[in-house]
Amino acid sequence: MRRHNLHTHTTYSDGRNTPEELVQKAILERLDIIGISDHGFYNQTRHLDEKTLPDYIYFLRKLKDRTPRIKVMIGLEINTARPTGIDPERLPFEIVNQMDYVLFEHIKFDDTLKAVYRNIESVVNAKKHLRIPVGLAHTDIQGEFFGNEEDAVRILGGNEIFMDMPLNLKGDYVRFGYTQKILEYLRKYKVKFAIGTDVHSRKDSVGNIDAAMKYLTENGLEVLEMVS
Repeated sequence: MRRHNLHTHTTYSDGRNTPEELVQKAILERLDIIGISDHGFYNQTRHLDEKTLPDYIYFLRKLKDRTPRIKVMIGLEINTARPTGIDPERLPFEIVNQMDYVLFEHIKFDDTLKAVYRNIESVVNAKKHLRIPVGLAHTDIQGEFFGNEEDAVRILGGNEIFMDMPLNLKGDYVRFGYTQKILEYLRKYKVKFAIGTDVHSRKDSVGNIDAAMKYLTENGLEVLEMVS
């Protein structure tokens, strides 16, 4: 597993670091891969949409070319919440497919709390139009998928949807703590993971990933191919 962080934010959305500053921090903190995943389609904060995404992609591609010491990946954290976000099935797929990966947030198993959350099938359907890796951000398997944990994990594994492993406020992984039963499901259905620390502030560490790497290894969890 390479040292990586795929969940970060810059001044393209609500982060405080410019992309260049974030990449330099990642180099100093000995990362092999840094993924920039600014907010998309989120009308309660500064965000990217179909009008601004082309400039974002163009700029980060240029940054990739200027920074051979580290692999820079272009991502997007897509807000699906109602009414502040977008239906995953209505994304501008031609533009989104120019990136390296996407993360969806505010996903539940079914239509419970459908006034806010989208169901997991909406991501499955959107993935049919995406040629890049698709993951879930901020997803509590024991919360959003409560009562349907095995079915949800089976859907994730069967559709090759990876999980973002986030950092909690104390700096301990995993944010929500997987039970042994859920760990068994994750291994059984071969759900893959990528590490992300949800960087926003200038004070946030992009390299605080050692505990997550250890957790994934010790629990026999698989890692997304592009960071393995």
